[in-house]
Formats: sequence, C-alpha cells, structure tokens
Amino acid sequence: MKKRRIVFALALTLMLTLALTLFAACNKDKKNTARLVLDAGEGGSIAESEFDVEVGSSVKDFVADKAPTPQGDLLFAGWFEGDAPLADDRTMPREGLTLTAKYTGAITLSVYYLSADGSEYLEPQVTQYDLILGASVTAQAPEGGTVADGFRFAGWARGENEKATIKVGDSFSFETNFSIYEKWDKAYKDFFGGADKLFVPTMEENVVYLERANVGVKKGVFNALSGIFTFDDEDVTVLGGKVLADCFYYFHALEGMVVPDALRTGKTLSFGSGDQVTLTDGGTQRKGSYTLDTFTGEYELKFDGGESMLFSLGNDANGVFSYFTASGEERGVYVYERNGKQDLTNLLFLDGMWDADGFAGLRAFSFDGEFHYAYQGFYTTYID
Repeated sequence: MKKRRIVFALALTLMLTLALTLFAACNKDKKNTARLVLDAGEGGSIAESEFDVEVGSSVKDFVADKAPTPQGDLLFAGWFEGDAPLADDRTMPREGLTLTAKYTGAITLSVYYLSADGSEYLEPQVTQYDLILGASVTAQAPEGGTVADGFRFAGWARGENEKATIKVGDSFSFETNFSIYEKWDKAYKDFFGGADKLFVPTMEENVVYLERANVGVKKGVFNALSGIFTFDDEDVTVLGGKVLADCFYYFHALEGMVVPDALRTGKTLSFGSGDQVTLTDGGTQRKGSYTLDTFTGEYELKFDGGESMLFSLGNDANGVFSYFTASGEERGVYVYERNGKQDLTNLLFLDGMWDADGFAGLRAFSFDGEFHYAYQGFYTTYID
C-alpha cells in the first residue's frame, strides 16, 4: 500500500510539472507574439487576414506569400503601412501592426485647354497612367507657361463650369478617370488708358497683382467688398485704386478730372490737387475736400460751408466714368405701381451706389419709370 502511494505521488508530481511546463511555454509564446492584420482594402479580398507573428521577426518575410486577390483588372501593388510601402527591414512591433493592400490600375487623365481667344475648350489631351489608386499627383503649369497677354493662369478646375481649386504644385489624388480644366484670370485694364494690368486671383483671398512694364509683377491687398486695392512699401501705401466691372483706376488719376453725375443732372465734380474737389451745378460752384473710406470705397465730400455729401465712382450704363451720390433726390424707398396700384410686396430702398434692399409692408411714395443702379461698376435697371 505504501508503495502504491509513492508511485501515485510521483505520477502526480510529473503531471503537475508537465502542466506547468506547457503553461509556461504557452505563456512565453503569447508574450513573444503580436497581432498582424492584413487589410485587403476596397480593391480586393483575402482569405485570412489576422495572424500572430513573433515580435522582432521580419514582417516582409512573413507576408511574402500572403497576397490579396485583386478585383477586375487591378493589380496588387504591395502592402503599405499607412501611405508608405512596407519597408524591407520592418520588424514586428510588440503593439501589433496593420498593413493595407494597394492596387494599380489604368487611369485616364483628360486635360482641357482653352482656345486661343478663350471662348471654348478644345478637345482634351488624354493620357493613361498605371497609378496606385489614391496616390497623389502634382499639378503642373499649362503648356506655354502661366502668363499670357491679358491673362494670368488661375489654376485647374475639376469641371468646365467650376472655379479653379488646384494650384500649380498642389497634390491631388483620384481613383477613377479624371478631367481637369485650365482657368485663367482676366486682366483689368486702366480705365484712363495706362499700360498697367491688374489681376484679382481666383484662388487667393484679399490679394491683387499688378503687372507693369520694366517692373514685373507686384503683389498687393484687395478688398473684394469695395473693390479697393493698395500696394504698400514698408507699411506705407504707395499706390491705391479701385476695381470696376472690367477695368480699374488709380486714385491719383483723379487729379484734374471733371466727372459727371451718373443721373445726368448736369452736375459735375472737378478734382483738384490733393483732396480738393469742386461741385458745379449750373452756374453755382461749391468747393470742399474729400476723404475715402477704403473699406466701402465710398467718398465723403465736406463743403467749406459745413455740409457734406457721399458719392462713389464707377462707370455708368454707357461706360462713362461718373459719380453716384448716396445722398440726394434719388435716395429713399420706392414702390412699384402696376395698373395704377401700388405693389406693397415689392419695395426697393436705394441709397446711391452701395446698397439696394427689398422690403415688404412699408408705406412709401410711388416710383415710376426706371432707375440705373450701380455697384462696383455693375448695372441693373429697375423698370416699373
């Protein structure tokens, strides 16, 4: 009996020792492995996607025979860690690792260039690439450069009727056949016949470029609300002016000018040196000085007698450089009359050049005929 107890004790000890050894071995293996996930992506599939890989071992060697099955005509381009291809010396990290499959495919890029007069797009130049789907491509300048007579390259647009959103040097990606359209900024010409050209870039805010012979291109500040632009040198404004519908003028060009009233009342403003200006109404002249609000582009004329008036400058409906008063007989609330009845749902408040607002339910005097309203040189005719 005693001998049996000894044999049983020895057997139990051996079994416990073996179990502990196996547990330790298993536990050791778990501590030395980490989870590797292979993501086949949208372009393919893979039968087995998760593996326990020994920490510190070569990941490249482990995945050498583990390729996904691509869809359609796609080709497997390799395993990527983020946006970078799996490195040859990459070892399995203790925290685990996820690799993503990428594929190459034949992608067509169609580039649309404008005709010489800029009136239409020509047949596209088509190029086929074998690209990794989603890979970035760098936008290049159009053939012939970025400057043409009266135009400056704005960038590439993704649609014919869209604005440029891709600048030269930008990176963009595409996974299907893709088209881009060249877009150009048209030059604003000097209203008074100067040779300078002004460009307001489509893809840059609050910026204007001046192109001048023997000087090159200068960058300035532009206020899109008022059309006012300035060019500064060491924080001092050395040149300023205003952009109209299709031209511009410099503030200093006003000196010596006689500008008619846009409403053709016979009144004129005569600009002298500095800030001096004279309002002529028939045989009456009133002298004063003016200041410019560079945010709104509106001028305030203060007469020597203490009164003042607001005015703005622009082209009238016939392209004549004129002034528009923001105080005077035309200022007020107008209501349309139809068939002898006032339309109280269609009221228009005009305050000269700078604003026109619609109101409803207000009492106002009637307004018959038409009124030419200008904003930054753009005209709308309101007809009763």
